[in-house]
Amino acid sequence: MGIIRLNEKAPRCPLCVKNENAVEHFMDRDFSVIRGFAVYSCPRYKVGIRTDDAFVDKWEQALEVTGKIECPACNANMRYFATSTGYMKAVCPKKSCGATLGTAEKDREVGVTVGTPEKPGDLQ
Repeated sequence: MGIIRLNEKAPRCPLCVKNENAVEHFMDRDFSVIRGFAVYSCPRYKVGIRTDDAFVDKWEQALEVTGKIECPACNANMRYFATSTGYMKAVCPKKSCGATLGTAEKDREVGVTVGTPEKPGDLQ
């Protein structure tokens, strides 16, 4: 179970840009009942990270190591968010562009369908 530290502030969202049109904001802190741990999330960009993840508030340091991500549409430096599970999202800060890059989360199974048995009580 994730650690909830009530005396710590949530980190700033690395995808939200601080300029005259947009406001940089702190991520929301929630507890995911289904997954059983606390998360920081940004509802605007629909990203989330466990509160005990190693990448929390270290996105700029990780980007310095790997190098800047250049927008494929306008060549601007993209904003960067990542988790230790392999999820990454980059967003162009220019409002006129709006390009995004990303990967799927590795801790979630993609394309899994759940079926029901023909008769209740039967195993599939």
